[in-house]
Amino acid sequence: SLTGFGTDGAHQKNYGGSIDGFLAKFSTEGILSWSTYYGGLGKDQAFSCIANQSGVYVGGYTESAENIVTPGADQPNYAGAGDAFIAAFSPAGIIKFSTYLGGSDQDRAHDIHLDHFGNLMITGTTPSEDGIALGDVHQSEVGGNSDAFISKYSKTGVKKWSTYFGGLKTERGREIVPDGDGNCYVTGPTGSGLNIATPDAHQVLLNGSGPATDTVYEDAYLAKFDSTGKLLWATYFGGEHDEMGSAMKWLANGLVVIGGTTLSDSLLSTPDALQVLRGGGRDGFLAIFSEDGRLIWSTYYGGIKDENYQDGYGPAFDIYDNRHIIFGVSSYSAGLGTLNSYTPSSTSIPSSDGLFVSIDIQCLDFYEPNNDFSKATDLETINSITFLEALMNYQGDKDFYRFKKIAGFPLKIKLDNLAQNCDLVLYDSLFNPIRKSNHTGLWGEEITMNAAISGKFYVRVLSPGGGFSNTCYELSLENTDGMNKTQEMAKDEQPLLLYPNPADQFVSLEFNSLESKQTFIVLTDLSGKVVLQQAIKITEGSNIFELNTSQLSGGTYLLNFQDGIIPLQKLLIY
Repeated sequence: SLTGFGTDGAHQKNYGGSIDGFLAKFSTEGILSWSTYYGGLGKDQAFSCIANQSGVYVGGYTESAENIVTPGADQPNYAGAGDAFIAAFSPAGIIKFSTYLGGSDQDRAHDIHLDHFGNLMITGTTPSEDGIALGDVHQSEVGGNSDAFISKYSKTGVKKWSTYFGGLKTERGREIVPDGDGNCYVTGPTGSGLNIATPDAHQVLLNGSGPATDTVYEDAYLAKFDSTGKLLWATYFGGEHDEMGSAMKWLANGLVVIGGTTLSDSLLSTPDALQVLRGGGRDGFLAIFSEDGRLIWSTYYGGIKDENYQDGYGPAFDIYDNRHIIFGVSSYSAGLGTLNSYTPSSTSIPSSDGLFVSIDIQCLDFYEPNNDFSKATDLETINSITFLEALMNYQGDKDFYRFKKIAGFPLKIKLDNLAQNCDLVLYDSLFNPIRKSNHTGLWGEEITMNAAISGKFYVRVLSPGGGFSNTCYELSLENTDGMNKTQEMAKDEQPLLLYPNPADQFVSLEFNSLESKQTFIVLTDLSGKVVLQQAIKITEGSNIFELNTSQLSGGTYLLNFQDGIIPLQKLLIY
């Protein structure tokens, strides 16, 4: 629209020229609060935005040499054939800062995100040999035709570091998400056979097989960078044909989920997939990786025709309550709707329909490969209760877990929710079996340890032979003393200091601990709904953590740790 779009008082009421970006804010009732153009005389496109209580942050592409940057911008001058831009607006639509990001060629910012410390993380695509890299980072020079770039800016718009990521062909940075420790994950497509995957990656070679050379087909990639721009690990994800990585989310338990589209028939799905084989045409895919780059689970999703994508962008998804994936894609296939859903059958064939799928990822084997003592999943020191859900993948599968028991309280090890019979065996630190559960069939398996026992132990869950299929189970290790040992320890620990309280953007947590452990900070509203969960690593002695509360609405919340080591705290957000 050339007129009537910008509202009074917003940043830019009038159309700038050619194509402008725009930004609009609506109330929860769908009423327009304000809207603004963003652009100069050239073509300007806003590709991504993210909002918190301080305002909204936008990333995109501009060919305008005017009406883009604000005074004091990190890069005040338009550099060439097209630059990326980063802009920040107040909650009322007033611009706070805006800067170019680019060199002498065309540079685009495809995604923007806020990390837990208020920094801006940006990824995009660049062929420029200048104007991108900054600092002692992973890759200071462009690798090929076009590379992905990853940049970190302060909340006031100052570039902290920026790196290329790419080989001799073309890489694009489509999506970026931070984790709770200041690291970030990036995904997109790649056609380069070198300088992408790290040596111990899930998939070291492009297209799944053959020499490490460039090909006409592209794979998705997933890369993890630390808080200073150094590459921690990277992997290809793809088969013999094209993949496009285009969507990604980070889970509070440390897992990362990527989504995209594929034309490949091999190397994508795991045995416990929702859909093991490609349906036909271009299918969607979802894949879950651990924080160290292991593939946990992956699936196709699609029918006999295309689950399509537009202009190089693939499907989108979101995650709620840390276990349900809502997967959205444009589909030309019939027969994918479920009975009693909103629209169980396609209404637009031969055109496309929007398709939304809800996938429960709670019962997945996040702990593989833990099938021998040396690869046992570490449950650390058991003080109160440890609970997990996992999966027996196949006949004869076995899962090992390692834990430490402190003397002074009895421990009950339970295996529940069995769809098929599984065995539970306890081992000492020298791998000698010392106890086995005595139940059979589908009864819960149970082993008890008395209060005097202490030391390091292993517990094994073993599937039976014959007629076995994928089976979820629940494993718990519970202090049955009545008085929680962790609560006893907490008496000697410094009470939690929570400041500022009330909080706005961030709140600091300060306390002492008598042991090192890994846990989660959990924030709930007054109805008990989890609104924020952050993984932390507690060390013995003094601990200080910062929690980003900028995306929470004003109100009263309750803060606790997953294992209850600190009494419940009330937190006010304004």
